[in-house]
Amino acid sequence: MKIEKKIEYGGVIGIWIIVALVSFLTISNIPYLEISNTYLKMLSDTLSSFINSERVILLFIILTAIASLTIIKSSIMKSKERVSKKNLKRVSRRLRKVLREERRERVEKSIISNYEERLIKKMKKLLDYSLLSKTRITLAESLSKDILTAGMTESPRRISSKSIAYMIISASIMIPLSIYLSTINKAYIALMLTPAVMLLYPSIELKMLINNRKNKISDELPFFISYASIMQSIGRSLVVSLNDIINKHIFEIIEREARLVRRNIEFFGMDPLDVLNEIAINHPNEDFRTVMLGYTSVARSGGDVVNYLEEKSNEFFNNLKFRMEKYKEQAGTLSEMMLIALIVFPTLIISSAFIMAAGFFDTLAPMILIVMPIASIGLIVLADRAQPPMKDEIVHTNYTFVVGGIVAIILFYMVKDGKIDIWLGLAITTILTSLVNLFYVLPQIRSVNSINKELPNLLRDVTEYRKIGYDLTASIIKLSEERTYNKAFTKLLRDITILLKLGYSLEYATSVVKIRSWLAKLIFFNLSKISETGGGSAQILEYMTNFIRQYLTIKNEMYSSIRVFTIIAYVGPFLMVWIMRNVVSIIEKIGPGAKEFYGADILNIAITNEFLGFMNIIVTVAALCLGLVVTKIVNFSMKNTLSIIITILITIISIYIMPYIPLLGA
Repeated sequence: MKIEKKIEYGGVIGIWIIVALVSFLTISNIPYLEISNTYLKMLSDTLSSFINSERVILLFIILTAIASLTIIKSSIMKSKERVSKKNLKRVSRRLRKVLREERRERVEKSIISNYEERLIKKMKKLLDYSLLSKTRITLAESLSKDILTAGMTESPRRISSKSIAYMIISASIMIPLSIYLSTINKAYIALMLTPAVMLLYPSIELKMLINNRKNKISDELPFFISYASIMQSIGRSLVVSLNDIINKHIFEIIEREARLVRRNIEFFGMDPLDVLNEIAINHPNEDFRTVMLGYTSVARSGGDVVNYLEEKSNEFFNNLKFRMEKYKEQAGTLSEMMLIALIVFPTLIISSAFIMAAGFFDTLAPMILIVMPIASIGLIVLADRAQPPMKDEIVHTNYTFVVGGIVAIILFYMVKDGKIDIWLGLAITTILTSLVNLFYVLPQIRSVNSINKELPNLLRDVTEYRKIGYDLTASIIKLSEERTYNKAFTKLLRDITILLKLGYSLEYATSVVKIRSWLAKLIFFNLSKISETGGGSAQILEYMTNFIRQYLTIKNEMYSSIRVFTIIAYVGPFLMVWIMRNVVSIIEKIGPGAKEFYGADILNIAITNEFLGFMNIIVTVAALCLGLVVTKIVNFSMKNTLSIIITILITIISIYIMPYIPLLGA
């Protein structure tokens, strides 16, 4: 039995003895309690005289102190045990989720669902007719190359059968419908083109998959080749590195290539280098094709593959740096487009709406409220294509939509009853919905940023411990106990350490613990694979540290340079309200004279509350679109709704202080 347990049991026994003695003495000193037993009275007198002794009092104090300390220590240990059990429950829930995902990922993805498979079987007799059969064969031959380039494992015959089945179904529905609707409007004849679209849809879908395979893999290549070079330096080939990333949810695009490699090796018995060579030849991405073909050439010729992968890693890292630098310029262009579409254009409309014809509400005004959201969607799509992807696991809550819906319904009835204006109802709904989302998302974003900030420090500390002989697992445990990082990273390291102390591997611990930062997932994945092989020299860890430090430096510089564009979005609503204030003042001064000069029927000089209210709606919608676009441009995601809240708040304040805003030239 451990000494802590002995002290704990001894303290508990001592407390019970003390409680029994005090209780007995209390009972014996009650005047009206008759104790008939003589021996009991003698014992009571003896104990009474004994308790008055100074030594006994001192002993009593010491025992009480020991017992109290023992109880306090026991409660602390039980508290820690409860915390550990809570962490283990959270970890076990995460483990079950990971296992479910792995089981789901074991099934190869297909572009033909089970329902579509059953549909093709039911229509088999119809598809075997001579004309349809020839069409199916011709279409399958045209799709064969695209399927290979897209990296799909589907049969061209099955895809063409799916396409023709959908064409037949759509033709049987849309052709009669278009004929019927053409009696109402001739434009509905265009619905007859639907079967042709269904026939060509597989080809369009494959082109999209090819484009996705070509473009998105460039964002993962620098990190994967860096990992592969580290693994190669400790004796693990590129094929093994590809197999390691399957079901790890780190390299989303390259994992698909790894599945193809594993399939060709395990099911078709192909040589690993031949598999890499074959996949590279048919791959649409130039960088991936070059590195795979170069690796097979160097490996077959007996060259230094470690040096080759390191050189390619540096080359791809420079390409990544160039793309980030390029995005700075593209962000500036997108901001200029945002300025024109969502600030200058609404401002021109606002400044000219006061002197337009009375039909403004029926013609131009609805178009404005349609054009601005469409323009903002276009800018968001352009920003998404231009910027590097954000792979961090930031999730929003469904309560956002629930709260938004409830608030919108309440404010709708308030607007209907005339208690608040339409623009104010829209603004309040947007703010409350965005606040609910922000309270849920902002801690995740801050946690990711805090973890990313400490990653170079972790690698540096692990390197130092590795130099003095600690392995990677022992280094992480030691750092968790002795080193102080920021709050988010300390919590992450503590959760991992709990599992490491229980005897689990570093790979298992990092796969079970929830890690929202993609970069942290990558680092711990690298460390776990290095630990698994028993390698991990100080030189390798130095290489990882420098790579991550340089990447974070470039990334932070990019963020710092594009955050200035948020000023445009914040100034925009105030600028529109200020121009509206000046135009109102000018119209109020020259209104009667302008009517006499131009004629009363030409100008809409009457500035009513309804008209100003509609102008406020335009400003509010423009501010909402500004917040959405600048969030995507600056934060690489629309989940952070802080910019939306700020732009709407500035809009509300600007509209309410509009009468007090200084006029131009005042």
